[in-house]
Amino acid sequence: MGAGSSACMLGRGTDCAMQRMIRIAAIILLSGFASSLAPSLQAADITECDRLAAHKSDPDKVVPGGVSGADVSAAAISACRDAVTREPDNLRFRYQLARALAENGRAGEGHPHMRMAAAGGYRQAQFVLGY
Repeated sequence: MGAGSSACMLGRGTDCAMQRMIRIAAIILLSGFASSLAPSLQAADITECDRLAAHKSDPDKVVPGGVSGADVSAAAISACRDAVTREPDNLRFRYQLARALAENGRAGEGHPHMRMAAAGGYRQAQFVLGY
């Protein structure tokens, strides 16, 4: 360590005060950043619904790639219904259930889920509904 760093460790000088302020600001920023990621990381548990119904253009999908419309199977409906039952407030699952239903000719049944996802701020649902 240089002389300047040891002086700061002892709490002397204006450089030390500036370094403390920078450290405090970094801690505040990083703690805010980490807490903003926490819900996303928890919600990012990949499910069968994600694997079977994630749209390739969904900016909030948790699987790489995604599934094109023609490849969304009827099994996706069951997987996404299960996911919504387990986590009714998860907007990603609501969107994917709506998508699975629509891709299997049941858009009317999926529309309430799409509206709920969009109203809650799920970006891909908002895009689909033209918000």
